[in-house]
Amino acid sequence: LTLKSAAAEVHVVNALGVHAGGLGIAAALLALRSPWSLFGRLLSRGPGAWFLRRAYPVIARHRYRLPGSTPACRT
Repeated sequence: LTLKSAAAEVHVVNALGVHAGGLGIAAALLALRSPWSLFGRLLSRGPGAWFLRRAYPVIARHRYRLPGSTPACRT
């Protein structure tokens, strides 16, 4: 894991390995209680994973526009 990759996308480390980007988000959601774990399950498989792989880069690129963002989100 490099500083550049950490700044570019989220990374989640669990017993199954390192998950980056959209699949990292799905892995984090799977670790939470319901209903979040259900979303994680949906986003980690089939059409959900396909959507997440395409949507995550767009969301990450514009994360500073999301509610709750901080000035650090611009970097």
